[in-house]
Amino acid sequence: TPASPSIQSKPVSHPAIRASHGASTSKFTAEISAKLGGVFGVLPAASESVVFGGRLRRKLWSIEIEGGRYRTVSLPLAGGEMQSGLWLGAASACRHRGRVGICGVASTGMMVSEGRGLGVDLQARTPYAALGARASLEYPLGDRLALRTSFDLSGTLLRARLHVSGTPMGEWVAPPVTTGIGMSISGRLW
Repeated sequence: TPASPSIQSKPVSHPAIRASHGASTSKFTAEISAKLGGVFGVLPAASESVVFGGRLRRKLWSIEIEGGRYRTVSLPLAGGEMQSGLWLGAASACRHRGRVGICGVASTGMMVSEGRGLGVDLQARTPYAALGARASLEYPLGDRLALRTSFDLSGTLLRARLHVSGTPMGEWVAPPVTTGIGMSISGRLW
């Protein structure tokens, strides 16, 4: 008797598919980003920032470093003004679930202040450091680009103190808690 026809199914085992699948589960992805943001409490007035960064991510975890400049703000004083700006660097470790990320953030930098038109031009440099948390939400813009919004809340470890003798300003002391918001675009390198 002739053999009856049969249908068999076997998984396709193609080397390129195996290599691709294995690489994606064990490798890091790398991203670069540019962020526009605002910060409240770090300087004597609210300030905008431009920040650039890089991030390594593996599955649900990522680490990121970033650095940038917070725009100089001016406070009018009797007969002059006080200008303050901030250079800042930060490192964060994040846990991701879908498009949401929750991070621990450590920041450090240098606040540069200048008094102008006060009889004597003054300059002061004050170190800045903070620890805090960040919540972010990512919106994919294709395979390699994403838009990310973020909100930061930090406790100031090194609080800046500006004192200008003989002016109505008297003294400004950085508050113990600062906040920041940001909108960034990131591009995946690999």
